[in-house]
Amino acid sequence: MAKPLAKRIKHDFSRYPSTQHIIVGIGQVSHQVTSRLKIMSAGYKVRSIKALEDEKALTVGADFLGESILFLVGGSIVVYEYNAGKEKERRKQEKIKLLAEEDERKFRMVIDGINLRLQKLENSVRNSDDQVRKQNKSQLIKAETETPKFSWIWPF
Repeated sequence: MAKPLAKRIKHDFSRYPSTQHIIVGIGQVSHQVTSRLKIMSAGYKVRSIKALEDEKALTVGADFLGESILFLVGGSIVVYEYNAGKEKERRKQEKIKLLAEEDERKFRMVIDGINLRLQKLENSVRNSDDQVRKQNKSQLIKAETETPKFSWIWPF
């Protein structure tokens, strides 16, 4: 979709004199930059670069404009997909966090139930101990209060 759009814009811009002037300028700048980079990468010093003919500059500028549009569309798609992936990952992490919180809440409810049962059991044991002590104490008191029966027979 981007390539036909780029061709259409390139064609329309090349057709009108007012936009031809802009495209020729873009073509001249593109030629200057690429020529300087080529010369400097070869290890030479740049003295001067001749300007392109208007027809050649128009072609170079139109190609540059078309490629720029393709690059812009492609870059936009990459950025959109990256952001969509990040959003999907964020939602996934949020879902995991909510599930972990729910599991923790359930776990705490189970622990609270176990603690309640343990407290009831401790109270029950404490009450049972108190009852046993009371019974032992009452039996001891009863045993102390009874009169002993002595045998008048000499034990030897």
